[in-house]
Amino acid sequence: MAIGDSQNDISMFQIVGYPYLMENSDPYTRTFGKYFTSTVDQDGLAEAIDDYLYRVDFDLKREISQQKSNKQQNLLFVWFLLWNFSFKIKINTI
Repeated sequence: MAIGDSQNDISMFQIVGYPYLMENSDPYTRTFGKYFTSTVDQDGLAEAIDDYLYRVDFDLKREISQQKSNKQQNLLFVWFLLWNFSFKIKINTI
């Protein structure tokens, strides 16, 4: 996570996964932002941290869900292969 508002923050925004730009940042710098927050005077820092914690939690839960789904798909595929193989054996023995 990175929070900034000026062009000297651009390299930092390019490295992190959650770049937050303040509302008062210049238009060029805003092109490097992915997330935006209010100014410091309007509690923008607190908003960004709160949003970041929510996003990280959500992304982690989504990743875990995708991993479970992939495992279920793999098990279904293995079951299908075993079923298909056993069906062919039954036909060949008849």
